[in-house]
Amino acid sequence: MHQLYKTGLILIMLSLILCLSDTVQAKPWRNLRPFPAAKITWEKGFIGIVGDDRTRLYHLTGQGSIGLIPFLGKGPNAAELNARQQYIRRWLEQHPRAQAIPVEAYPFFSSTVARIYIWIIAG
Repeated sequence: MHQLYKTGLILIMLSLILCLSDTVQAKPWRNLRPFPAAKITWEKGFIGIVGDDRTRLYHLTGQGSIGLIPFLGKGPNAAELNARQQYIRRWLEQHPRAQAIPVEAYPFFSSTVARIYIWIIAG
């Protein structure tokens, strides 16, 4: 009985170590620092990427973003998306020193892709 108790305890401890190592492990989208907002390429209105990195999806707004998923909502039409992109482009041209400040990041349907909400401040 005593040997069974020790074995069970060791198995529980190993399981905890494995679980904790996964949560402590650095994720590519964690611990982000502010960066120039001009680096973001806006693809779908208020959603953008930096360079070719598709592991980070940058969002300016959380409200209404579920409508961008085709089967869950109507989503904006092409004219609305174009208007959003033009607005962002003009604003960034007027504020060339604008900084993107990561506010919240979390996995988006996988452990390697993240949705990152940002604030953009003028200089």
